[in-house]
Amino acid sequence: MRILICDDDLLAANQLKTCLQQFFSKSKLKSPDIVIYPNGESLLADQNAKDIVFLDIEMPGLILTSRKICQLITPQLRYLYLLQTCFCIQNEAHRIAVSSVQ
Repeated sequence: MRILICDDDLLAANQLKTCLQQFFSKSKLKSPDIVIYPNGESLLADQNAKDIVFLDIEMPGLILTSRKICQLITPQLRYLYLLQTCFCIQNEAHRIAVSSVQ
């Protein structure tokens, strides 16, 4: 499996990558190849398989990038997520904290 993260905030992108790695590890699933791109142009230049793509909604050029990604949707690209990365990370951190307490 190959997961792509496209976010101009590299700190947030790396935090999401860490959350995904922890999820796969805790779930005892094979760790996917997770690649970070700082902009839409570099993501679109990637000619390799794309199983899951995360796009930051506040990233410049998002509309053009998301349109082009949607044109690439094939059986290989299973999921396209548009997200506000900081919100996603905060929710994941909260979920982990709550599950740790229970």
